[in-house]
Amino acid sequence: MFTINSMKNASRVFFVFIIILCSPGCRWPRRKAVSDVLPTAMVVTDIPVSFRTQKPRVLIFSSVGGGGHMSAAQAITSYLGDRYEVNIVNIIAEAAGNFDVLRFISGNTVAGEDLYNFFLRHGMSRTVGMYCSLGHVLMSLCARYLDARVGEFLDHAQPDIIISVIPFFNGVIHRTAHARGLPFAVVTCDLNTVNYFQGMDSSQSELFRYGIAFKDPAIVKVVDPARISPESIRVVGFPVRESFFVRHNKKELRAQFNFPEETPTVMIMMGAVGGRSVLGYLRKLVKMKTKMHVVVCVGRNEALKNSIENLVLPAHMSISVFGYTDKIAELMQASDLLITKPGPTSICEALYARVPLLLDGTTQPIFWEIMNVDFVVQNGFGEVVTTLRHVPIQVKKMLENFDQRAAIIKAMEDFVAPDPGTNIRLLVEDLLQQAAQKPYEVVTGGIATV
Repeated sequence: MFTINSMKNASRVFFVFIIILCSPGCRWPRRKAVSDVLPTAMVVTDIPVSFRTQKPRVLIFSSVGGGGHMSAAQAITSYLGDRYEVNIVNIIAEAAGNFDVLRFISGNTVAGEDLYNFFLRHGMSRTVGMYCSLGHVLMSLCARYLDARVGEFLDHAQPDIIISVIPFFNGVIHRTAHARGLPFAVVTCDLNTVNYFQGMDSSQSELFRYGIAFKDPAIVKVVDPARISPESIRVVGFPVRESFFVRHNKKELRAQFNFPEETPTVMIMMGAVGGRSVLGYLRKLVKMKTKMHVVVCVGRNEALKNSIENLVLPAHMSISVFGYTDKIAELMQASDLLITKPGPTSICEALYARVPLLLDGTTQPIFWEIMNVDFVVQNGFGEVVTTLRHVPIQVKKMLENFDQRAAIIKAMEDFVAPDPGTNIRLLVEDLLQQAAQKPYEVVTGGIATV
């Protein structure tokens, strides 16, 4: 079993190994992917999308790095309902060939996304930043390879429209979609979207849209230097599950989950991979004399769940531990305070659920998540914990100061948070309509023809 220190050293060696394998002269054998078992492309000419009898095919490119991308893809699938045939594809595992070196050399047993999630779970934010910066380099080195593999996948899958909820790969997707006359929309799952427009230039594409969450000056400013035409940018809201738009009675929810109805409730959630910083917060909370019920979501981290269940609790504190669950919206609305990492999905879910925030700032955030902290503080959605020593003071204040909690909830209610369900449906309809006005293009050998 690797320790954290040995894993850090191993990751550095792995970075060097990746660069060698991904040099332009390196050629990997083709791994059998989902695209290999799909039927060959059918040649269809002069048939507009609007005249097809089948449902329009929507292809959503996602990832299992973290939990936010897959959650967003599932949310968009629910927005589109039965009017479309929607398929969610992990672009790294299913469409990018052997780009994931770790998956390739391990025989598909361990993926680069697994390593990314390991870093997240252990709070190694600087290593995550290095890992993703290396990803930018690899994208440049492997651009031609990726264009060929993703293009090949699209030729087999033959979607009517492509949606991406992931960073880094959108330059590749945009080039391959544009070459085939396919509508393409990026629905960003970060407030700082710098990783989403790398390698993109939409100036020549009428069938491209770039969706940002909110019309916030800081969010818009990040996109300004990108080579994306202003006409292509849309404010669509953050793609959260539809359950976040359903308002519940707090007492009824607490009864449903068997929580003490009149006891202040604190929810702790550090992402789908369940960061071990949860234990640090719990150890501070159990020393408080304030009566409370604590709800802990550990995601896929079963080892963390076992550690929490072994904690000795004082008589005035009770606890509920949840693994991976689809009841996050209800759990948030049942709570008076949410302690979470400064990840965009958790923050935006809290915003739609209107639960005050206490952000974990005890470690340096990943560089693109620094904006998230400023977003919460400047809009009055909560506070930041800079050291665990302050946890008892800040939690006590936010639980007992009803005026402060009311002010935070009012700020969340007053903030213009667009309805992502309606906006993304309209975005898809608009792009499909734009595509229907052009002759239907068929790809032959990777070249679009009419």
